[in-house]
Amino acid sequence: RKENLPSNRAGPIRTSPESVNRNTPDFANNPNYAQESETAAAEKSVDARPLASFGRGMKTLLFTLLVAVSALAQAPVAPKRPLGVPADAKPFNGRWYKVVLEKKSWHAARDKCKDMGGRLVCVPDAVTWEFVKTLNKGPQLWIGATDEKTTGVWEWVNGDRLKFSAWSAGQPDNAGKVQHYMILNQFGMFDDVGKNSPNTVGFICEWK
Repeated sequence: RKENLPSNRAGPIRTSPESVNRNTPDFANNPNYAQESETAAAEKSVDARPLASFGRGMKTLLFTLLVAVSALAQAPVAPKRPLGVPADAKPFNGRWYKVVLEKKSWHAARDKCKDMGGRLVCVPDAVTWEFVKTLNKGPQLWIGATDEKTTGVWEWVNGDRLKFSAWSAGQPDNAGKVQHYMILNQFGMFDDVGKNSPNTVGFICEWK
């Protein structure tokens, strides 16, 4: 027979709105709490600003340093001037070049370059020619080619046959049968003249 025994299970807890209100702080109506909350938020905001600014500054500094290092790495390194090369000689493609404004015969100009440790300039290709042209600011200058051995067979002073040429129109013409020496004329073109050309006022030497 089942007996009606008291139950040990707790029944549902019932609360009234009044008890909730009594136990819960009134944040909305507490001016001190609202003021404290605003103060704390402001302090957090103020503290965060210097950190954010510092972070941006560091990023800018790092970026600037990276750009500077990259520029230094890509900067061309000036070639080392070989011993004996004049201080005003200009480097190009592994060689050094200098205009000497002294009025001499072709042979005397060739010998002068030798005495200076170089040679009368050779122009084996278009790239060298384009550079050498920039050295000539107007006057006729001796360069290192001649056909004095065999008329019509032009050779550079290093013994190489003339392969690349930039002859002026109608040249070489060997006028008077004595024009066996090459100049760079005022337009940067090749021309043949006599060995004592009065209009040739200098020459170009080169060094390796």
